[in-house]
Amino acid sequence: MALLASSVNEFPMNMDLASLHKILKDPTRRNIVLHLTSKDSLAYMELMNLLEITNTGRFNYHLKILGDLIQKGEDGKYRLTDKGR
Repeated sequence: MALLASSVNEFPMNMDLASLHKILKDPTRRNIVLHLTSKDSLAYMELMNLLEITNTGRFNYHLKILGDLIQKGEDGKYRLTDKGR
């Protein structure tokens, strides 16, 4: 039991596991993370096309919810942060 508590306390994010689960329970957000994991970085439209999303408002909402798990680089491409990996 102490090992489990220690592992949870050492979780490298500023959010708890319940918050992470809430963020990633949505299939669109999970797919964003999966695509960024496999491609390293992707432009906004590349991500939208891969996810087959046509509504930019909906897509921006999901990017916002992912918060500090992703970042937009100077090149305009999205990638996972250290927290998102």
